[in-house]
Parts: sequence; C-alpha cells; structure tokens
Amino acid sequence: MYPQFFDEIPPIVLKDDLACLLGTFDEGRVEITYLECIKMAGHSCPTVAGAYILTKIALETLFPLEIPQRGLVRIAFKEPKTSGVTGVMAQVMTNITGAADEGGFKGLGGAFVRAQLLSFDQPIEGMVQFTRVDTGASVSLSYFPNLLPQNPDLALLMKNARLGDKAAQDAFGVAWQERVREVVFHYDKHGLVRVDKSGNF
Repeated sequence: MYPQFFDEIPPIVLKDDLACLLGTFDEGRVEITYLECIKMAGHSCPTVAGAYILTKIALETLFPLEIPQRGLVRIAFKEPKTSGVTGVMAQVMTNITGAADEGGFKGLGGAFVRAQLLSFDQPIEGMVQFTRVDTGASVSLSYFPNLLPQNPDLALLMKNARLGDKAAQDAFGVAWQERVREVVFHYDKHGLVRVDKSGNF
C-alpha cells in the first residue's frame, strides 16, 4: 500500500526509438510514472517529486507539439554531483529521459547514445538546464522546496518516529507525503519552480 495520490499524478509519456528497435515497447511509447521513480529512488520526498516535476515541465517546454524523444535531451546541473540533493535529482531525471553520464549506454552503431548527456558543475543559469540535442533549444529551471508551507509538528514527529513511536511514525509519514502532494499538484501556487527559456524557440 502507498498514498493514493501517487496514482493521480499524470505519467510522463515519451517516445524511445531504441526501445522500439529492440522490441521493448510498441512504437517505442514509454510511460514513466511517479510511482516508478520512487521505486527507483527508494522513497517519496520533495526532492524526488521536484525532480519529476522539473523534468515534466522541461519536456513539455522543449517538445510543445510532439511526444518528447527519450535520449534526445542533454541535462546539465550547476552544482557538483555530490552537492546536496543534486545526485538524487539526477537519478530521477536519468530514469525518465535516459540522459546519463559517462557510465551510460554507448549506443548502437553511433545511434541511441545516452552516455555523456548528463553533466555536473556547469556554468549555467538556474539549477538545471535541459537542452534538445537536435535543435539546441534549452530551458533552465530552479527549484525552491524551502517555500513549501511548514508543518510546525514535523520535526517533533520525525524525532519520535526515529525513536520507534508507531503513532508518530504514522503521523509523520502522512505529514511528509502531504508535502510531496503540495509539490506535485501545487508547485505553481507556492512558487516552487522558476523556468527560463533560451535559444532556438
């Protein structure tokens, strides 16, 4: 069991020509859900939710009239991989877009390359930049989870939950996922995301 609202979050739909070629998905159509992303990450939190939402916004911006192409997006972070939650967000974004660092898929005959599409410590505007490989169109985004409404009981609930208090564990989990709900459904209301387009739009 998990919070019902996970299933209410719209999936991110992409076209993956590599998956099509290899017979993985009919016509290469891939749906990535928030639930799949949290299974990969191991938990649901404002960081994972933020990465999901940033990716969704970026893909909708870069592919306004077509299904986003998996493997056709380059992602650059301003901070190093080891800084704060950068690495966690990058894992979510890789899971969705296929963009990977030097350890990623090297391609087939020069096509479908996913390696070297993810980089860190880059001189960019914003927190993270998504760029279409084919057109050069790019969008920079920043995320401000500190603007989420604060639950004054959250810190105490966490403390008691970590001490093994079952009631506190249950209450903390509900309160924590309520923060996630605010991210995925009300990020605009709280001003959590800033978007800046640039180049070839």
